[in-house]
Amino acid sequence: HNRTLAWSFTSNKPDHADAYLVTLDPQNPDAYLIDGQPHPFTVWQEVIEIANAPDTTFTFRNSPHHGLVIRQISPTQVLCARLELVGKEPPARQTLAMMRSATVAQFINAMQMHLYARANTVAADAWGNLYYLYGARVHWRNDPRAARQGPLDGSNSQNLWGDQIPFAQLPTVLNPATGYLQNCNDAPWYVTENPGFDSTDVPVELVYGDHFGVRGQRATELILAGGNAIDSTYCRRIALDTKIVQWDSVDTVLQVALQEARQDSLPRVAYADSLAAGLFRWDGFAHRSSTEMGLFTQWFLQLRDEVDFLNPDGIDYSQRRRMVEELIAAGDSLQALYGTEWVPWADIHGFERGGSWFGLSGGDHKLPTARMGTFTVRNGVRRYRVYGGNNFMMIIRLKQGESPQAWTMKPFGQSEDPASPHYTDLTTLYSLDSLRNTYYEEADFRAHAELIVFYTVTGIASGDEATAPREFALAVAPNPFNPATTVRFSLPQASPTRVVVYNLLGQKVTTLLDRRLAAGHYQVRWQPQGATASGLYFIRLETDFGQRTVRAVLLK
Repeated sequence: HNRTLAWSFTSNKPDHADAYLVTLDPQNPDAYLIDGQPHPFTVWQEVIEIANAPDTTFTFRNSPHHGLVIRQISPTQVLCARLELVGKEPPARQTLAMMRSATVAQFINAMQMHLYARANTVAADAWGNLYYLYGARVHWRNDPRAARQGPLDGSNSQNLWGDQIPFAQLPTVLNPATGYLQNCNDAPWYVTENPGFDSTDVPVELVYGDHFGVRGQRATELILAGGNAIDSTYCRRIALDTKIVQWDSVDTVLQVALQEARQDSLPRVAYADSLAAGLFRWDGFAHRSSTEMGLFTQWFLQLRDEVDFLNPDGIDYSQRRRMVEELIAAGDSLQALYGTEWVPWADIHGFERGGSWFGLSGGDHKLPTARMGTFTVRNGVRRYRVYGGNNFMMIIRLKQGESPQAWTMKPFGQSEDPASPHYTDLTTLYSLDSLRNTYYEEADFRAHAELIVFYTVTGIASGDEATAPREFALAVAPNPFNPATTVRFSLPQASPTRVVVYNLLGQKVTTLLDRRLAAGHYQVRWQPQGATASGLYFIRLETDFGQRTVRAVLLK
């Protein structure tokens, strides 16, 4: 995004590839037949270097109609794969035009370059304009459903690609009457109510099926519930929602299943009743503190191949019986692993980084929520380890005449150095469902930056000596201060560098900086937190070539 325009991408599934069974020309193995007529392959060789082994020469054959030969099926037939991305201009020019766009109208002009291979795109500007594009760069097929389902007969010209589908025929929505757009990797006709087209208007080459997932349905429900769209609290509530829709749809069925189990005197039905009683008290949200989510997840994973939780009317008697039996099994499993059936969700569902565990709220692609992380499940492992999902989240507020505001959340730190204090700084926020402010004005940068580096060009010279400070210096201003002060220092040469604050007793209060720095001028901000008392403090700059200390007075 920029000052007046924001946009996002989500995944879509146009038909980007086809497999062809290609008949070879019996007179020439480097040619193939279409409608009985021979056409030459493009043939070339490449030498592949292999570690600790002789180099190997490979021969490649490519058909402009079918793509690269990837397998020899028989002496007379090969399998080819044709990909939409091969030989196409990458979208660099379009990306630059998108970034330079100040309005939705300019953004649409950039999108019409039609260089992106695929993406659902949603854009909005500070004037309240909304735009959606089901972006795709694909070709017409004579039988698009057959092309979606398996290898095609490459010897029949009816199965070859036609022209590229023009941009004008891609599904788009501009300024819908509903006032909203949403997309969670769903079919384009669910992006808003009455978008102006339906499934019959969209080519199968672009969209196959009628997908409207749980996340999209829940997002639409929350949007339609109403709220102030430029209020950050409203936006966070939608972006961080952890409602488990499957529970809402199946809790009534579970009551019926338990009643049937009691009538049939199912063994241990009393235990099932006690577990269900705990679930019935649950609000259905995968909060960090929820003790019901672990039981529900275990139960759901044991049943998901047998029972469709989202279709309660289709659950028959035998499936209801399995629901009760598997609820008992889920309780037994949790009791064996944790000593209780009621484990806080953040204790068993989270993200690992730097050897530390960061418990998370939210669901999984099997139990999708707006705030979710895809996890792995291994028998006997005590935790659901998250490795994917909506790993990056950003809320952007644009309003005409105002600077943009944005809040972000991601699981990785601002450093990839495990020794850095920033290796897990953002991970902690991610774990606590806390979004971090993003700044755009210089005054905000200066007010919130941990470290500011100054570069002064005084001439052209080789080496670092041209711009390196001559002095090793340290200063603090303002001093006295409240609530924050800036520590400025100069390094005449590169060195591991620490800036540490001590109290009058010589006890370390905080470390403001601990990293290797090049020669240069720097500044770091200290804003005491919590119960830091008024008084005199010592700020020490430590390097390999010396130390400097200054006094600072905090007045509250």
